[in-house]
Amino acid sequence: MLPRQRSIIRSAKGLGENPSPLVIPILDEETARIGALIPVDRERAADDAVVSSLTRWRQQSMRFFLTQFEASDDRTEAWLNNAVLQDDARILFLIRDEGDRVIGHVGVRDIDERSAQIDNVLRGGKGGDPRLMFHSLVALIRWLYDALGVEDAYLHVFSDNRAAIRLYRSVGFAPGAVYGLAKTEAHGETQYRVDLSSTPKEGERGYLKMSVDKAAFLEKRPPVEGRGVGFWEAFREQSRENIAAMGNDDAVRDLARRFLIETAKYKYSFSFSWLGSPIIQVPQDMAAIQEIIWRVRPDLIVETGIAHGGSLIFSSSMLEILGGDGQVLGVDIDIREHNRAEIEKHPMFKRITMIEGSSVDDAVVKQVRSVAKGKKRVLVFLDSNHTHKHVLRELQLYSPLVKRGGYLVVFDTVVEDMPDELWRDRPWGKGDNPKTAVREFLRTNDRFEIDKEIESKLLITVAPDGYLRCVKD
Repeated sequence: MLPRQRSIIRSAKGLGENPSPLVIPILDEETARIGALIPVDRERAADDAVVSSLTRWRQQSMRFFLTQFEASDDRTEAWLNNAVLQDDARILFLIRDEGDRVIGHVGVRDIDERSAQIDNVLRGGKGGDPRLMFHSLVALIRWLYDALGVEDAYLHVFSDNRAAIRLYRSVGFAPGAVYGLAKTEAHGETQYRVDLSSTPKEGERGYLKMSVDKAAFLEKRPPVEGRGVGFWEAFREQSRENIAAMGNDDAVRDLARRFLIETAKYKYSFSFSWLGSPIIQVPQDMAAIQEIIWRVRPDLIVETGIAHGGSLIFSSSMLEILGGDGQVLGVDIDIREHNRAEIEKHPMFKRITMIEGSSVDDAVVKQVRSVAKGKKRVLVFLDSNHTHKHVLRELQLYSPLVKRGGYLVVFDTVVEDMPDELWRDRPWGKGDNPKTAVREFLRTNDRFEIDKEIESKLLITVAPDGYLRCVKD
């Protein structure tokens, strides 16, 4: 093993003098990111959730391992710390999908100057892209070539594991020698010993070696400029970990809540404008909305509740930056003339259409659906009447417009978490507000889930539990 290779592996595992976060992006055929390979370091090896998942997956797939036993968390943790972390020629990656859920793992062992053996290829959880394991292997092999300078990537698999062999062939592994196996059983464990000097008899289980032709692999999958492993992927991964930690820090969350309560008497959210138009939002939510718009790149943004029109102008300006024909559709029961005049004379009005009427009125909903017809990517922002009954009806009427990967954002769910005296002159309050409507909606709708990462990142938001991500069409 070359010193450079050892340094890269130890650094990725958080060992040595200069540990450096490593994230290998998993890209699909269109070079869109669908997940990431994350190395197991000391912190992840001590994570109860990680250890428990690995134990469960190992038990489910035990028949495909040379050593077979009753898996336990203690044994998994010991293996991670004593075998994986301590061996400089070995590394194990967790496979995360596009929603940052860990759904499997893949490892590399016996790394030397020219070769490396891929092992522990296992998908244990559901979710993510249907071909996530295929693309995970492609990403790993490319990293072995590019980062470690390996020439020969190979693996071993039981000759009767047809599903795995089919996957490996699709990646580019070609079958080679098949070795015999000697089976022994003792102390409740089964051990298959590979006999390199023998071949299995017909009908017997063997151990197949498969290798990748580097030249053929790279010819079929040339490097994608600008999408390699580097600083920005590691930066984003570190940010995700920091965000998760903030979301679990009760003291920080309480501080953010106190900020909202103490500034409410000064109408903090009324303090800001966008391109000259008043926008009744806190800056953190504005930042989150622009991230969503940039990522989803919608054809249409539907907003209920117009007020002074700042949010319409904000959405329109984002669509202007994206280019294309994206439109903003605003709905309000009472569009006051002075607000309409200011909106219509704004340079961003060219992408805006407004409908006056109740957002839950059948005639209004019919107009909205007519505009949305044929649109592939629609975002919906609900910010009108904040009573439970009204918001629940909006959720039922407008959620079908949003497809997988899109968002339905419900504002002012924070009403549930604020003191009652703030809403004395309003028809909504604790127990009757957008958050209670979201809870009821999600009990009967499995197309959406709360994007908790956004809330953990913002901390100060008027939409806690209100960022709903669509997870199925």
